[in-house]
Amino acid sequence: PKPEPSPEPEPIKDGWSEQQIEKHGYHWFSIVSAIKVAKSGAPTIKSIQRVTCDVYGVKLIDLLSARRTGDIMRPRMVSVYLAKELTGLSWIRIGKATGGRDHSTAIHAHRKIQREIKSNEKLANAVALIRERLA
Repeated sequence: PKPEPSPEPEPIKDGWSEQQIEKHGYHWFSIVSAIKVAKSGAPTIKSIQRVTCDVYGVKLIDLLSARRTGDIMRPRMVSVYLAKELTGLSWIRIGKATGGRDHSTAIHAHRKIQREIKSNEKLANAVALIRERLA
C-alpha cells in the first residue's frame, strides 16, 4: 500500500513553511528578512499613501505611477518619508510599495523631505497633518 501524503505544514509567515526552510537550507537571517515586519501598531504603507493623497489632493494611482511632475513628486516623497518614520520597514519594501521604485530612490526621498521639513513650514504642516490623521 502507498503511504498517505503528509499534510501541508502551516505557513510560518509570508508563505514559508518549515519544510520549505529545511528543503532549501535557508539561514534564519534569510527568513527573517523575507517576513514583513512593521513596528507594532504602526500604520501600513498603503494607509500612509492614502492619507497623503487625501491631504495633497492627488489620486493613489498617480502617486504610484511613473509620473514625475511636481504635483505628484512631493506627495510621493512625503509618503516615503512617513513610511520609513512610522513603519520602520526596509527601504526595499518601501520602494516596492511605492510603485516598484528602487531602494535608493526611497532613501533619496526620505533625506530630501527630512532636510526640507526644517525650513519649509508648509511642508512641515502637511507632514504633521498626515501624522495626525494616521494616529
